[in-house]
Amino acid sequence: MVNNLKQEVSACTWYPQFAKNSLEATILSIPEDVLKYLEHDAFVLPKEAVCQQETGGEWTDGSAVDNADE
Repeated sequence: MVNNLKQEVSACTWYPQFAKNSLEATILSIPEDVLKYLEHDAFVLPKEAVCQQETGGEWTDGSAVDNADE
């Protein structure tokens, strides 16, 4: 059993070894207060981010969509 799985699977651990086979990435340190906010506060999505039943279940962010390519 792995005692510290979170550390072992973090990008900081594996990315240097697989960088040549991975997408380019920049690893940023996240301040502790931001981590606490993300872990404990609820995320509220805008009304526009709802499932559009009439369009076959596609999701939208409310932005204008150009359907000329369809």
